[in-house]
Amino acid sequence: DIYALNLVGKSFLKLRAFKEAVKFLDKARRVCPLNVDRIVNLINGYNGAGERDKAETLVIEVNAVDGDNPEVVESECLFFLETDQIGRVT
Repeated sequence: DIYALNLVGKSFLKLRAFKEAVKFLDKARRVCPLNVDRIVNLINGYNGAGERDKAETLVIEVNAVDGDNPEVVESECLFFLETDQIGRVT
């Protein structure tokens, strides 16, 4: 059930268990790939797990899907700040 996958993934994020969070959020994403909230959570999970390339790929994807969404803008800014790419903050 996609709701359960998402809930478990978000719970692992709060516990800072990033690799576990990514497993569940990625499974949920395969069912519903354009859910912006889930993509933002995946960005945070990948970033926290040290998988910066995957996080950056999702930053670009979600920006293309809903670049005006405040959550997307915030997620993009946080990612670039946390990865010392301040010049890329838009």
